[in-house]
Amino acid sequence: MMSKVTDKSFKISFSIARVISGEATVAERRTVDEWLVVSEENKRLFERLQDEKELVRKIELYRTIDKRMAFKEFLREKERMEKVRRQRRINRIFRYAAILLIPLLVGGIYMLQQSFSGDEVMQVASAIAHGDKRAVLRLSDGSAIELGKDNVVLSERNGTMISNRNSGELVYQGTTGGEDAKVIYNTLEIPANGEFFMQLADGSKVWLGACSKLKYPVAFNGKTREIYLEGEAFFEVAKNPDKPFIVKTKGFGVRALGTSFNVMSYMDETFAHTTLKTGKVEVTTREQEKVVLTPGQQAYYSEHGVNVREVDVEVYIAWMGNTFKFDKENIDVILRKIARWYNVHIFYMNENLKNYHFKGTLPKYTDIRDVLELLEQTTNIKFEIKGNTVIVMQDLTRSNH
Repeated sequence: MMSKVTDKSFKISFSIARVISGEATVAERRTVDEWLVVSEENKRLFERLQDEKELVRKIELYRTIDKRMAFKEFLREKERMEKVRRQRRINRIFRYAAILLIPLLVGGIYMLQQSFSGDEVMQVASAIAHGDKRAVLRLSDGSAIELGKDNVVLSERNGTMISNRNSGELVYQGTTGGEDAKVIYNTLEIPANGEFFMQLADGSKVWLGACSKLKYPVAFNGKTREIYLEGEAFFEVAKNPDKPFIVKTKGFGVRALGTSFNVMSYMDETFAHTTLKTGKVEVTTREQEKVVLTPGQQAYYSEHGVNVREVDVEVYIAWMGNTFKFDKENIDVILRKIARWYNVHIFYMNENLKNYHFKGTLPKYTDIRDVLELLEQTTNIKFEIKGNTVIVMQDLTRSNH
């Protein structure tokens, strides 16, 4: 069901297109008149839409939108009209442009208003903050505690001491009750716009990225150290030959003794991977495929199975520091990482834009506009920020060269 806001926006958009094409009813004209008196910005937008050159420029801007058969019809008609007199051409061009404007404007003159609200966009963009130290700790009794940089000291039922230090570090100082002791789990959830560091009861260190979740025992009893990850984390495993350290994800498990490695396994990604920095790990998929990694190797897991490849490890662990690094990565993968870190939504004007690649370094602790500008410099893509949404579109001024 269409929301009230969207339904109203569609009505206005449809009415504007009908007025421009000269086919508006009395009610549709009244709708547009009421919209015009709301603000001077609306009036300026309407005036520019009625200008042929401006209208054609806007249509050229949106020509990258897929599945717009009306636009193709418009271009063909425009070519034919070049041979007829100007007045007739203007009337006909508006008629066909209306067909295109209806789907483009649905959502509330949303995209076309970008040209008229630059100051507003810049103000909103400046309010989009980069990520910081934040997490939610869920204890075994179901209670949830928000963590940041403030000191917090807790105690679990088995006597394990939990402290959140003022540097944004969660530390467990556990006791073991033997192999038969009941296992008590905690879960650390990292929201969008967050990251966190923790030290498990065995001394293993974990860096968790945005939109990640780690379920783990507050004390490691039994013959193994098993934890459950959704998202991305880097592990420095404390050595204990008698207790293998096992990270379980949706598609595979990673078995280690004393080593350091990165695991990425988000629910919204079509792939996952484990990248080994030091030591040795064994990766076992849910299809029971097994591979052993040595430093500098990555187990890349997808619907086609698991593949081992040599990689630059720094590309996959840089996120723990002050940058994001990418090696010819698809733009949609990059923007999903940015979306998690800045807590924004990504909207593509054309699905084909996802096929662009980027190789380089992007700063983490900076204004989102700086990050997007760096991407713009190396691709034929440009970005607009509206509210909490980053709009991705083709830069026609560059793609024509």
